[in-house]
Formats: sequence, C-alpha cells, structure tokens
Amino acid sequence: MPSWLRKAVEAAQTVEDAALATGAAIAVLDARLSAATKNGPAPVGSASRSPLPRHGATGGSRQG
Repeated sequence: MPSWLRKAVEAAQTVEDAALATGAAIAVLDARLSAATKNGPAPVGSASRSPLPRHGATGGSRQG
C-alpha cells in the first residue's frame, strides 16, 4: 500500500473515531437532558442552574 494511501486511511479512521466519540457524548447529554426535564425544572436559586456563585460574590474587585 502506498504511503499516501496509508496516511489517508489513518486520517479517515481518526475522523471516524472522532465522530463516534462525538455521537457518544451527544447521547450522554441527551440522556441527561431527558432525565432533567422529566424530573421538572430545578428550584429557583439552585446551584445546578446558576452560573454565578451564591451570595452575589463574583470575585470582582471592590470599588469605592
């Protein structure tokens, strides 16, 4: 097998592996989303839904 063809086959296998990994990750996220929506929304102020730390602490510097 010519080296260029071997490299092309290896590249195709790498792309296929990446596609399979992406598909698996999507399946996991889909399952988590289904479970989360099945159980209803999180309560207001839930740490799992809030991107900010509790008590209004943002880590910024104080002014004044």
